Amino acid sequence: QARGWRAEYRTAVGERRAWTLEDGTNLWLDTDSAVNLHFSAARRELELVRGEILITTSADPRPFQLRTGQAILRPLGTRFAVRDHERHGRLQVFEGAVEIRPLQAPTQPRVLRAGQSAFYDRAGVEAVGDLDDGAAAWSEGMLVAKGSRLADFVAEVSRYRPGFITCDPAVAGLRLSGTYPLANTDRVLAALPETLPVELRFITRYWVRILPRSG
Repeated sequence: QARGWRAEYRTAVGERRAWTLEDGTNLWLDTDSAVNLHFSAARRELELVRGEILITTSADPRPFQLRTGQAILRPLGTRFAVRDHERHGRLQVFEGAVEIRPLQAPTQPRVLRAGQSAFYDRAGVEAVGDLDDGAAAWSEGMLVAKGSRLADFVAEVSRYRPGFITCDPAVAGLRLSGTYPLANTDRVLAALPETLPVELRFITRYWVRILPRSG
């Protein structure tokens, strides 16, 4: 966490910000994220300290790479997003292609192309598949659910809200779909009882429990 506070570019919980770097690269940071820049006359490198980043690279003769705790990612003229999960990462490619070199297997790179996503760790790349609908919706201030488990949806909402949201196991498996505004998590939570048999209990302003509807 301390490294995140010292990072050159960072966001707080619930904050999303965009920057245009000196080379013309567009950089988006999602909630509670941090990144450092290491640009020189010979190279362009970003270091994802924590969180999630969306990058649209610019045309520049210097090679570009993104370093995470698990791998080095080298975009080939592209738009892509990376999320750090501490022990593993997730890559989503929207345009162009990205090469993944796991830190413990640098001689076994994997290239993902537009429309693909994958999870990776220090040892390799796995679970290559198609992009989810709304994969980069967070950059536009929205969260998209498509048949999502309530527990998983709540975990995502929690990233954008200080405090705690707990989901009772009895309703954790309920499914929901929709598009929700990240700028107002109170509104997102208030919408849940309108579509699901649940109720909200506010222990404090920052501690919310989602329970089966009583009565």
